[in-house]
Amino acid sequence: MRLLVVVSVLIGSFVLACSTAAPAPAEPTPNIDATVVAGIQGTQEARTAQERAIDATVEARLNETKIAQGSSEPSPTDTPVSVPTSAPMLAPTPEPAPTDTPTLVPTASPVPTPTFKPTLSPTPTPFPQDGRYTMLVDPKEGEFAEKTIRFKIGDSYAAETAIWEQGGFTELPLSVESLIDGNASTYREVSGGSGTGPSLPPHLFTGKGYFGGNQIPLGTVVSAWIDGIQVSESTIVAERLSYALGETSEMFSSLGVNLQIVWHWCHQLIPCGTKHGWNFYVPDFETLGINTYTDVIEGDIVWVLVSSNQDFQSGTLVAGWNLIALETSTAATPASSATASFGDGTWVVGSDIQAGTYRSSKTGNSCYWERLSGFSGELDDIIANGVTDAIWVVEIASTDAGFSTERCGTWTEAISAITSSLSSPFGDGTFIVGLDIASGTWRSPGGDSCYWARLSGFSGELGHIESNSLGGSNNILTIKSTDKGFESSNCGTWTKTG
Repeated sequence: MRLLVVVSVLIGSFVLACSTAAPAPAEPTPNIDATVVAGIQGTQEARTAQERAIDATVEARLNETKIAQGSSEPSPTDTPVSVPTSAPMLAPTPEPAPTDTPTLVPTASPVPTPTFKPTLSPTPTPFPQDGRYTMLVDPKEGEFAEKTIRFKIGDSYAAETAIWEQGGFTELPLSVESLIDGNASTYREVSGGSGTGPSLPPHLFTGKGYFGGNQIPLGTVVSAWIDGIQVSESTIVAERLSYALGETSEMFSSLGVNLQIVWHWCHQLIPCGTKHGWNFYVPDFETLGINTYTDVIEGDIVWVLVSSNQDFQSGTLVAGWNLIALETSTAATPASSATASFGDGTWVVGSDIQAGTYRSSKTGNSCYWERLSGFSGELDDIIANGVTDAIWVVEIASTDAGFSTERCGTWTEAISAITSSLSSPFGDGTFIVGLDIASGTWRSPGGDSCYWARLSGFSGELGHIESNSLGGSNNILTIKSTDKGFESSNCGTWTKTG
C-alpha cells in the first residue's frame, strides 16, 4: 500500500514540473493532495472489497465442504447396520461339532477284538495231551489188496491216503482243514473181521490227527473208507504212559530188529491173554503204548513178519510172513549183542555203543540228537545234530567220540524196514532207499513248510545232501537208485507214481 502512495506522489510531482515548464493558460489549480488521498482511499476500498469477496467465497466453499462431509458421515454410522452385530449368526460357534467328535471312534476301537482272538484261538485247542488214533482195516468180504484207503476226521476227508496191504502197519498222521465237510459221503457200512476168524491179518494204521495245524481233540472219530464205504472206525485217545508188555517183549527179544510185527487172532470161544479179535505187537511202537498183544500164552497161533531168515524157537523163520505156534519154553532167549540199542543219554562210541547206522523209534516229541567229537560241552564238539518229530536215521562213525540223544525213544540198528513195502506211501521222517522205499518217481501235496532232501548218507552233515527243496506244492520227485536215503518234513503223504 505504501509503495502505491509513494508512486502516486512521484507521478504527481512529475506532472507538476512539466506544467511549470509550459504554463498553460491559467486554470484553477487542482487539489493534488485530495486526489492522492482519494486514489489511495479508492484503492483501499477496492482492495477491502476484493478481500471480503475472497473471504466470502472461501467461507462458502468451507460451508459446502462441511455440508458434504456431514451428509457422507452418517453412512459409516449407518454401516453399523450391525451387519457384523447380526453376523453373530455365529454358525461357526455351534462348531462344537468337533467337540462332538469325541465320538471317540478311536476309544471304541479298543473293543478287545484283538484280545478276543489271541485268547480264544489257543484255548479252543483243548488238546491237553498227545492223542492218537489206532485202527485196523480188515477185509470182511472180498479183497482190499492194493486198494486206496481214504480217511476222515469227523466228517471231513483227510489229505492223506494209503494203499491196503495184508498185515501192514503204517504210522500215518492225518490232517484236515475243517471237521465238517458238506461234500463228504455219508454212506457208512462199518466192516470188520468175520466172527469165525479171518485167515489173513489186517492193516494197522496209527498216528496223530491235525486240524488247522493243531492236534485233534481227544474223542474225535477217525474212520477209513474204501470205494465210498466206511470199513473201519476209531477215536483219538490219549497216548498211554505205561508201556508194559508182559511176556511178549521177552518172547520175541531174540529176533531183535529183524522182527517187524506179530499178529495174533484171539477167538471169542478160546481163552486169550488179550482181547478178542486181532491183536498186534510192533517193537517200534513200544513207546507209543498202543500194542495190544501184551501177554503170550503157550500155543498161541501168530503171524510173524521178519526181514531176513533167522532161527527162532525150534524152527527157522524165513524172510516175510510166517504162521507159527509159540513155545513158551524159549521165551527168555537173550537178544544178540550184535544188535545194539540205546535210549536217552550220552554214549561213548566203541565202548557203550558201536558205530553204525541207527534209527530212532519215537515221534512227536522234539527228538534231539548230536554226534560228538568230544565231551567238553562246547559247540565245537558237535559234529552234526538235528531236531525232529519224526522217526530218524543217523550214521554214527567209528571216529566219533560219542553220541547224545533226548526224547528219541530207542535207537536200533537200521537193518529192517519201517514200511510194509517199498512202494507203500510214506510221510515225515528219514527213509532208507532199497529198504524202506523204492527208487522212482513219487508225488506229494507239499506246502509252504514242506522240506525234502535226497541223501547220499545219514551223517547229518551238509555234504550228504544231494539235492533239497523248501516250500513247494504238488511235488513230483525222482529218487535215484544211487541215493542212500530220503528225508521229508511237512510234505504230506508221498505216493509212488512211477
